[in-house]
Amino acid sequence: DAKQELSVQLQNIARTWSDQVKVGVTGRVPVVPSQLSLLPKLVFQASTGPLLGSLLNDEDDYDVIRQLFLNSGVDDAIRLLNPPFFSVSLDPENPQYSGVGLDDVSLAGDRLLLLDHHTNIFLWSGSQVAGAEHDAVRARVLSDFRGWTSGRFPAPEVMAFVEGDSMARWLVARLNPAHRDAAQQGLVGSMAGAVRSMLQTHFSPTDDDSFLQWMARIRVALPD
Repeated sequence: DAKQELSVQLQNIARTWSDQVKVGVTGRVPVVPSQLSLLPKLVFQASTGPLLGSLLNDEDDYDVIRQLFLNSGVDDAIRLLNPPFFSVSLDPENPQYSGVGLDDVSLAGDRLLLLDHHTNIFLWSGSQVAGAEHDAVRARVLSDFRGWTSGRFPAPEVMAFVEGDSMARWLVARLNPAHRDAAQQGLVGSMAGAVRSMLQTHFSPTDDDSFLQWMARIRVALPD
């Protein structure tokens, strides 16, 4: 199993190349070397994304995306593995793109978000910016990205949806379910009622590990 092999190799790197450990309730856990601090997140995204995760519909789709990854240049391969996620300003004349975390907690109702996963582009409108007054911004963003991706093959599929749409699951499934960390760390009970209610109702129930839960399960720690 490729996902298991990636986890084992990450564990071996932490045990072999680092002289640091963290001590917790589960015992001593090796720390990934600081020079490789980005590697665990990339392994997590490879394991949960379209390359090795359960996002796609059939084996033919997996074969296509894996061949594309293996035969692509560095920029395209990185985009497939670590897709950029942008919050877009609401200026229809000159929208600005700011990077946000590839996490479900980035899905705020006042945001217009765009995920570029190379073969798929997702435009997500929060409930507070879903009205017709922002249609010009959405049109400009899609026009920009169609221009920027005109040389890609295959041409990316573009999907646009509003917070709460059933089709938004295609985006949500590609994000780290970081909202689970708040519950696991005992933070939900100490939050104000409105924030606690948002955490409990805003995010879809899932059994998928968050990044931090996955790190704890494979017993590898990040450097401070």
